[in-house]
Amino acid sequence: MRTTAPLRLPGRHDPAPHPVRLAGICVWAAGLALLGLPVAGRSSVAILAGVAPGWFEPTVVTVGLLGIVSTGAGFAAIHRRWLPWLLLAAATGLLAVNLLLTLSL
Repeated sequence: MRTTAPLRLPGRHDPAPHPVRLAGICVWAAGLALLGLPVAGRSSVAILAGVAPGWFEPTVVTVGLLGIVSTGAGFAAIHRRWLPWLLLAAATGLLAVNLLLTLSL
């Protein structure tokens, strides 16, 4: 039985994704992680130091979690043509929002 769900993990009988495609998604996700760590660190310091306004913590956490979910969903959609790239682009935009929020402190 073939399913057409946009987000699903590959099964045993699914063909392996092309290595270049897999490497591209992995590199993009790794770049998001490497750029996201300093943003999360700076946000955490601002929250713990008490210099962040009350709206900052829930906003940064929500936007960050949405970016993490978008990145993970990009891997789950690896067999789709454009969906992984759109999800990673959304995660990049969310990281940019968090960066701007963090820099505005």
